[in-house]
Amino acid sequence: MTIPPMLAILREAIATRQTVTTPDLSNLDLQGVDLSSLDADRLRAYEAQLTKVLFTHARLIDADFTDAILNGAHLDYANLGMATFDNASMEKASLVQVIFTIGSCRNANLKAADLTGAELTSTTFRGSRLDGAILDQAIAHETSFYQASLVGASLRGGQYEQASFREANLTNADLSGGNFRQADFRQAKLSGISWDGAILDGALFDSQTITA
Repeated sequence: MTIPPMLAILREAIATRQTVTTPDLSNLDLQGVDLSSLDADRLRAYEAQLTKVLFTHARLIDADFTDAILNGAHLDYANLGMATFDNASMEKASLVQVIFTIGSCRNANLKAADLTGAELTSTTFRGSRLDGAILDQAIAHETSFYQASLVGASLRGGQYEQASFREANLTNADLSGGNFRQADFRQAKLSGISWDGAILDGALFDSQTITA
């Protein structure tokens, strides 16, 4: 199989520990490729096929994965500050302890994704699907889950101060032990939630009843 020239450049950069600026992976099929520890600024991967790609420990500042397919990809411990994953599919992806701050992940598919211990402060997940996702011990201050679906998701022990869950679907989600001070739950679907030990001081609710 012919190796795409850009892939060869990235592998050389990883081997020599060099930073790559504005690499373009758009529309490439790189399924299963190992790009662990890649250091890249402003990487572009529009509509790229990145299923099961390894980006473990990568530094991908201001990357753009709009419309990319990252199902089953591994981004554990990666730095994705200011990255964009709008309309991307990341079903069953692993993002354990990832740094994804001030980013955009609108209308994306993160069903059953693992974001345990992720740092998500000031990122937006507006309209995204996180059904069955794991966000335990995540740090998500001022993060937006507006109109997102988190059915059956686990947010145990997370820090969600001033986060917005407005109009989100949290049916059967587990919020046990989480910090939700001043979080916004107005017009959200809250049936079947586990609130055990959750901190809700100053949180905003409408007239909807919280049902355990």
